[in-house]
Amino acid sequence: MSRNALFIDGAWRSATDPDRHSVMGAATGETLYLVPEATPREIDQAVDAARGALDGWRSTSAQIRSELLLSMREGVLERLEEIAEIWATEAGMPISAGRAATGGLPVSALESFAEIARTFEYEQSLGHSRMLYEPRGVAVAITPWNYPFSQVVIKAATAMAAGCTVVAKPSELAPGCAYVFAEITADAGVPDGVFNLLSGSGASVGESLVAHTGTDVVSFTGSTATGVQILRTAAPQLKPCTLELGGKSPLLILPNAPLLAAVSGGMASCFRNNGQTCTALTRFIVPRRLMSEVTDIARDYADSSVVGNPLDEATTIGPLVSASQWERVQSYIRSGIEAGASLVTGGLGHPEGLDAGYYVKPTVFTDVEQDSRIAREEIFGPVLSIIPYDSQEEAIRLANDSDYGLAASVWGSDQDEALSVGRQLVAGTISVNGGAFNPAAPYGGLRRSGMGHELGEAGFREFLEVKVLNV
Repeated sequence: MSRNALFIDGAWRSATDPDRHSVMGAATGETLYLVPEATPREIDQAVDAARGALDGWRSTSAQIRSELLLSMREGVLERLEEIAEIWATEAGMPISAGRAATGGLPVSALESFAEIARTFEYEQSLGHSRMLYEPRGVAVAITPWNYPFSQVVIKAATAMAAGCTVVAKPSELAPGCAYVFAEITADAGVPDGVFNLLSGSGASVGESLVAHTGTDVVSFTGSTATGVQILRTAAPQLKPCTLELGGKSPLLILPNAPLLAAVSGGMASCFRNNGQTCTALTRFIVPRRLMSEVTDIARDYADSSVVGNPLDEATTIGPLVSASQWERVQSYIRSGIEAGASLVTGGLGHPEGLDAGYYVKPTVFTDVEQDSRIAREEIFGPVLSIIPYDSQEEAIRLANDSDYGLAASVWGSDQDEALSVGRQLVAGTISVNGGAFNPAAPYGGLRRSGMGHELGEAGFREFLEVKVLNV
C-alpha cells in the first residue's frame, strides 16, 4: 500500500496531480505523510471502474456477498492493532479506545450486513403485486476524520451488501484507516472495481463525486453545513442522500436519578474520542437543587481524566485532530467565559506540559444560559455545559430547544417515568437509564442532524430501490 496512490479497479495507481495534503500527527503537529488530490480524470476512472463492476456485483448471489463481508471481518480483526494505532496517531483517539472502537462497531456491522444480505427478501408479495428490491447503483461514501475506520466500514459494508459498488473518499485529515480498509477488501477477494478509494478535499473530490452523472446514491457523515451543500449538489439529479450530521445532545437528569451513574455515564459520552463525537452528551439538563452535586461529580471526572499521548495506554483524553479544530474549541471556551458562564475546571490554553500537538483542557461550565453559543452550537471538543431547570416541563423544553436532534439521554430511578420523558425528546437515538447503543437498530438524526439512516435493515434499504410488478 502506498499512501501516495489511489485505489481504483482493484489496484493502487500513482496519483498524477503533484498537489498533496499533509496528514499531521495530532500529538505532535508534525507531518506524518502526504496524500494526493485526485484529479477529474482519476475521479472518472474510479466511477467508471465502479460502474463497470456493477452488473457483475449486483448479480452475485447474496450468499457470496455475505461470505466476502465475513472475510473482510477477519481482515479487520487481523489488523486491529495497526488500525487502532493509525486512528490514534492521525485523529488523536486514545489507543485503548481506538482498539475497542475498531473491534466493536465495524466488526459488528460487517457481521450484521453479512446476515442481512443473506436473509433479506429481495422479492416480496403484496396482494397481486410483487415488490422487487434492487441495488441503487454506484454509491459515494464520504467519511469523516473523527471515526475514520468505523464510517468507511459501515458505509462500504452496507452498500456492498445491497449489491452496490462504492467510491469512497475519506477526510484528507485522517485517511490512513481507509487506506488499510481498501487493502482488506482486496485481500478478502472483493472483485475489482467494487470498492474504490480516492483521497483529496471535500470541496473538490467529494463535490465532484456527488455531482458525477455516473454515481447514483450518496452517504455522507460530517458537518451540517457540508451536508446542506451535498444536498444542493445532488438535487439536479434527484440523487438520494443519507446524511449523518451534527449534534448538540442533551442528558436530562430527573430529580430522583442515581446521580453518580448518570453523571459518570454522561461525562464518558461528552469526553469520548476527546469530545470529537457527534452523539456526545454535551448539555446536562439538571434539577436546580442538584446542581452542586452534579457539578462536583463532573469536576472530579474531568480532573481525573488523563490527558496525554494517544499511544499511551493510560491516556483517556488525547489531542484534537488539527490546529484549526484546536482554535475552534478555544474560541468556544472563550465565548463561554465572556458570556458569564461559571468555569468549573479546564479553560483556555494547552494542558500543562502538552504545548506540542492539539491538546485541550477538559472543560466544564455550569450555570450556562440556554441562548449562549456553548449551549447551542456543536463544539467538538471536551467541553460540557450544565444547565439548571425547575420543572419537568421546562427540562423537556430545554432539552428539545436545539437545531439538532441526533441523540439524547434521560436518567431517573422510575423506569416508567424515564421512558415517558424519553418519548418526548426530539432525537433519533435516545438512551434511557444507560441503555446501550444497538448496532442492529436504525441510526440517524432529526432536524439538522441529518436524514436517512445507517445500520440495521433500515440502513440497508437506503441502498435499495423498489420496483413494483402488478400481476
